[in-house]
Amino acid sequence: KGPGNLELRDVAVPKAGPGEVLLKILAAGVCGTDLHVRDDTFPYWPPVILGHEFCGRVEELGEGVSLLAVGDRVVGEPHTRACGHCWLCRTGNIQICPEKRSPGWGIDGAMAEYLVMPERLLHKLPESISDEVGAVIEPTANAVHDVLERAGVASGDFVVVIGPGPIGLLAAMTARAAGAREVMIVGTAADEAQRLPKARELGFRHVVNVERQNPLEIAAELTAGVGADLVVECSG
Repeated sequence: KGPGNLELRDVAVPKAGPGEVLLKILAAGVCGTDLHVRDDTFPYWPPVILGHEFCGRVEELGEGVSLLAVGDRVVGEPHTRACGHCWLCRTGNIQICPEKRSPGWGIDGAMAEYLVMPERLLHKLPESISDEVGAVIEPTANAVHDVLERAGVASGDFVVVIGPGPIGLLAAMTARAAGAREVMIVGTAADEAQRLPKARELGFRHVVNVERQNPLEIAAELTAGVGADLVVECSG
């Protein structure tokens, strides 16, 4: 507990209970949530092992597990302890259930050698996807859910993404893959060191530093005055 209070500890290997799977962690990502927990600026329940973006290999099956086998590589949905019966859960919004606890946030997470997860939240990973890319599937799913499923980006749309961090870039790539005719990425001078150059490296042509350029004027010029079809806010 407290800002920056991280420790490296030896811990016991967890046991898989009924319906659960013991995973050997192959790769884990660092999310902004992990940084907020480190800085003690986010509600959480210490002590806890951080990490909810992961790829793992099935090491042991709990009682009743039938869809996975030892040796399978998997990725997981992190909403481990949602209640399952509140209005949010019943309307498909399990990820914002007020009772939810997830790996790294109320439950020990993936920044360890082993992790226990419910089988129902795991998905097999094809051999064509590496362990490292597998660990990025969870944040990619956030971008796909928001841009495709909720916002309904369409072929030919002009899309603006505000915030060129990992989620913003994933949202921009999702919009492009869905057929957006142009995606403009907007950041600040603080993003010039890494994030805006990464956006250009990924092939985005319209990458704007708001402290040097006016994104409204650029959007108007690119759309003959119409403006954006979709604006995705990813700056936090």
